[in-house]
Amino acid sequence: MKALISPNENVLNPNTKKKIGVRVCEIVDVEFEVANTLLWVDCLEHIDVSTHCYDLEAKTFVDIPEFVPVQLITTGTQDL
Repeated sequence: MKALISPNENVLNPNTKKKIGVRVCEIVDVEFEVANTLLWVDCLEHIDVSTHCYDLEAKTFVDIPEFVPVQLITTGTQDL
């Protein structure tokens, strides 16, 4: 399998807003011609564009963490 990587599109951790990698555009069996700004890397079958990004420095795929909403806590109520 081949993954098409866009090194110009950062992926942020949805909880911390810190960069964790770059976007995986597409997963295919056979490479095809793409723009010079994109690159192909080998990948395993479990890699998915919606759940993974690519770390260019480590040259590995990274799981994108699920968003965990912050629950607001109130200390009192107000009656109107």
